[in-house]
Amino acid sequence: MMFTNAKKVMIGNKEVQSIVTSNGGVLYERPIPDNYAIDLVSDVNSLSSANNESATLTATLTNNNNPVSGKTVILSDPYNQSSVSKTLTADTWTPVGAKYEITISKTLLFTVYLSSGMTIKWDNVDDRYEFEVGGFYDAGDLHDFYVENGIVHYIKGSTAKTYDASHLDLTRIKCRVSGCVINDYGGFYSKKTTNSSGIATSTYYARDTGNKTITASSMGVSDTVQINVT
Repeated sequence: MMFTNAKKVMIGNKEVQSIVTSNGGVLYERPIPDNYAIDLVSDVNSLSSANNESATLTATLTNNNNPVSGKTVILSDPYNQSSVSKTLTADTWTPVGAKYEITISKTLLFTVYLSSGMTIKWDNVDDRYEFEVGGFYDAGDLHDFYVENGIVHYIKGSTAKTYDASHLDLTRIKCRVSGCVINDYGGFYSKKTTNSSGIATSTYYARDTGNKTITASSMGVSDTVQINVT
């Protein structure tokens, strides 16, 4: 008899830990319950926004002290209810928060990069906006773009649309020309997957000042780290 997929075996009102045959064959062994834990650390605890400094965040996920691979880790700091208007410097990667709105314009050279290979641009020849990333492409009367916790929201004509870009790094933005404006709500959001060592890493770029509390969450557990930005 084999106890395949049995979660609990009882004999005489007592839970059996294991059943082993006389020749050493294992018929049943009590499953070890999950005991997930996550540890979040930063390589630095203070940053200067004026010097464009950044911190490397490292989250390590374990189950019963064993590394867990292939699991999603969310690193976050909630965004604010009010925004700060910022004008981007041409062709310069600028740190942004977990939520930000993008002002787009009908300019020949207008192109906004939400990440490497992910663009919003104005096509002067076809007289339309184009949104492209990987194998995804949309074009036409596109407007009201904003990013919130890894999701790109926009309107096409009068239809609300979204694109899940949470697998990409959306913590910085770049505009090809000067004068691009964003409304930044602050916060931080990064979605990563643990490697064979149970580790997920992300970069936190200094943007606005203050004491920041970054949380790493996965499998129902979480940990935090404090970073002071001056």
